[in-house]
Amino acid sequence: MNADFQRRVKNTIQLDPEELAQKKKFMELALEEGRKAMNSGAGGPFGAVIVRNNEVVSCGYNMVFETLDPTAHAEIVAIRNATQKLGQLDLSDCELFTTCEPCPQCLAATYWAGISRIYYGITQEENVKMGFPGAKRMYEAFEKHGSDKQVVVFAYEDICQKLMAEWLKKDAQEKQYY
Repeated sequence: MNADFQRRVKNTIQLDPEELAQKKKFMELALEEGRKAMNSGAGGPFGAVIVRNNEVVSCGYNMVFETLDPTAHAEIVAIRNATQKLGQLDLSDCELFTTCEPCPQCLAATYWAGISRIYYGITQEENVKMGFPGAKRMYEAFEKHGSDKQVVVFAYEDICQKLMAEWLKKDAQEKQYY
């Protein structure tokens, strides 16, 4: 593992052979999803599966081209499908299987959803070497703190704070995550 990867992923674990054999079917399903994206033209060859208690909750594949939505990555699609199917935002008892190390957007979504464990087939570094530069661009931009973007702080702090305060006054059940 290279230093960049180790810096990003501090809780990397190795599976024992028995657990690896058990989890293999979910990674194979993620690969099938990636193939669907590629063969249909919906998006790049990326697939994802959400699993709870060793049962498939949802699947997703990259739909960026089909939907003209740059956020429609396989992991995002699978997370959206899982929350809809389960009727809840909390996926903390779920695992994500994905064909490639999640990009920053998808990794952030796993945190928002509370996903407990992520399994992936290849690292972003390998993905870039194969010809997919997108995630590398994002990681490099984050390292520069977004210096290539113009960020404008709009002078509405008091009004925005009022909106946030209204939200905080709402019933706790309604705002359990957000």
